[in-house]
Amino acid sequence: MLRVGGGILRRLCLARQPVLDEIFINKNESLLLILPIALFVVAVLKSVFSYGQNYLMSYVGNRVITDIRQELFGSSFVCQCPIMM
Repeated sequence: MLRVGGGILRRLCLARQPVLDEIFINKNESLLLILPIALFVVAVLKSVFSYGQNYLMSYVGNRVITDIRQELFGSSFVCQCPIMM
């Protein structure tokens, strides 16, 4: 997910200069209609991949903590002595 999100941002940075040259130097007005839509799509894709990355990192972190707790409390490490009151 991180590679895809970073790849989208890299492509946007690399494509910026030729698109701006086409709009302002070559006076291509049709790109003025396409550019805002493309920027919106890129922003949505970047947000989706960022959310996916955060979700997966949280899931993995919680699984690690669960596994450690299972090993710690499921083993004979903890004394299983009866408690007298």
